[in-house]
Amino acid sequence: MQRLFFYILIVFTALYIGTTHAALPDEIVPELKKYPIEKYLFHVGESQGTGEQAFENAAGDAHRQIAAEILRDVEGVIRLNKSESQHDMVREHYSAVLEDYSASRQAWPAMQLKGFHVHNLNVDLVLKDSNTYALVYIERDKLKQHYAEHVLELSKDINRLLESAKFAEGDYEIDFAVKKYLQTYPLYEALKEAEVVQIGAERWIDSEVAFKRLAKAATDTSGVLQMSHREVIKRVAELDKSRLVVFHEDIAKATEFQLSQQHSSIHRECWIEPLIYEDSQMPCAFEQKFSAALLKQLDWSIVKPPTHFKPTSPDLTRINRTLLPNRITASCWENGDEITIRTTARDPNTGNFLATAVVRFLKSQLREPIDIQPANYKQMRDEIAPYDIPVLIGEELVVEVWTHQGRGPLRYVEDEKVKIFVQVNQPAYVRLLYILADRRHTLLKDNYHIDAAQVNSAVEIGEFLCAEPFGSELLVAVARTEKFPNIEKREEDGYFIIDGDPDSVRGLKLIPDPNPDPKPDVEPQPTFQQSEEQIVFTTVEK
Repeated sequence: MQRLFFYILIVFTALYIGTTHAALPDEIVPELKKYPIEKYLFHVGESQGTGEQAFENAAGDAHRQIAAEILRDVEGVIRLNKSESQHDMVREHYSAVLEDYSASRQAWPAMQLKGFHVHNLNVDLVLKDSNTYALVYIERDKLKQHYAEHVLELSKDINRLLESAKFAEGDYEIDFAVKKYLQTYPLYEALKEAEVVQIGAERWIDSEVAFKRLAKAATDTSGVLQMSHREVIKRVAELDKSRLVVFHEDIAKATEFQLSQQHSSIHRECWIEPLIYEDSQMPCAFEQKFSAALLKQLDWSIVKPPTHFKPTSPDLTRINRTLLPNRITASCWENGDEITIRTTARDPNTGNFLATAVVRFLKSQLREPIDIQPANYKQMRDEIAPYDIPVLIGEELVVEVWTHQGRGPLRYVEDEKVKIFVQVNQPAYVRLLYILADRRHTLLKDNYHIDAAQVNSAVEIGEFLCAEPFGSELLVAVARTEKFPNIEKREEDGYFIIDGDPDSVRGLKLIPDPNPDPKPDVEPQPTFQQSEEQIVFTTVEK
């Protein structure tokens, strides 16, 4: 009897996304051979209907798919270098750029790529199809060159503001100097994004080399920049002598002040997302108090984000991008005694960074101790860690998962009903694993079959009730083109509890062979395809 081997493909290199392309009309496939993946970065976007608007939607879809691929790859570079001494610094430095797309959140990115060519394949290939297909492509080397030039342009703008700030300091015009320093912040974020794109444009990314490039760019001023962003943040803190008296209110005041110095007015409406702890997608312990204080300070038109998404889409940005308000996101970073709160205002329609605030303080300076981390953060990080790198076998099957509140950050209250939707791009079986706040693993659904008639459509896979235990929790959706092997479970407190390591839950547990044959020269490849996606939940008592 032969052993059963599984080859787990960890996708953190710039792979060609064959997911959508696998279902393209036959006439399109030969056209794509003109753009070898070693030389070109490309994607085919699809939109229902025909006409100019449908073409724009298809092109936008292709652009965002490429942006998601780039961000995913660079986030993977950072994750794979956890042991490096500069890891935490790099992770925080690029957080505003990468927060739109992370392995835990899988949000549709706001990053708008430049320099790409766009072809209407319906016109070029004379397609008779009810859908519209747009090919978006660029040579990898040209994309890197384009963004290298963009880096130089941004650096000149930053240096011009830095010169003005330093001149004001020399004249003791401290308020004006602070304003000029702060106005560099959104330019620094655009600069970081350009650095990320240059790395993501590589066909094969050397993780170690790429990480060193990110770390060097975060701290080096020997090139065209007079000061790094980290140095400017430090200088602003030195010039600003304000002190924390009432924690939440003063942090909110400092945040609003910095944002207002960069962007005097936000003409469109804004929504504020929860303050999350680092890149975990778990809200900070003081998130609600901080958000309430910030709402009082901001003199902008604030709206609440939709709490019920259309089941046809996992993200608001894929429903109607033309009506999207600006988005304010915030994250809290802990480095020993120092706490940093980063707040970013961004236009999701253009991808432009409008303003960024970076407020730092020492916990030891606070009059009263305050909880920073989510309640069960450390315990859940241990449980989530094995799922941080999704398992993909093959390149064609893709699963998406979301709730009626989208993908995150998600917060549910006791007794609230939670609808879960999934979507796959080919017939598949779906397994839903849920890790509870007390670290128990429960099986919500197993071998739920999605047939050909439901492919590329939202499928409501179940409705569940928010119940104890409460805290940070994780949902993992795993899809496979054949049935998952049976897994033992027991009923406990109304849950189906399962034991075992992540590989066994994923259906990838190696079956020992008591009489193993000599290892063959070529290991057998799995006959199925498998894909996985995860989202983080926060559940609370009434």
